[in-house]
Amino acid sequence: MYAADESSAIFFPQTGIAASARRVRALIRRHAYLLLKSWPRMVSMAYYPTVTMVLWAFLTVYLKPTTNFLTCFFAAS
Repeated sequence: MYAADESSAIFFPQTGIAASARRVRALIRRHAYLLLKSWPRMVSMAYYPTVTMVLWAFLTVYLKPTTNFLTCFFAAS
């Protein structure tokens, strides 16, 4: 086990910008593999933001004619 760690330390330094970039790339690849293997996870990632956006759109359309607080506030300033 130590021989593999020592040889990888020779080829890939464990500190610095290159090591940080390698770790970030490894995390991105790990999450990509997890997403591609799990359809429910992909569906939930698309479904919940869509529902939230539609809900806020309907709420905004509903409240726009009933509130003019902000326009009165900025007109008075």
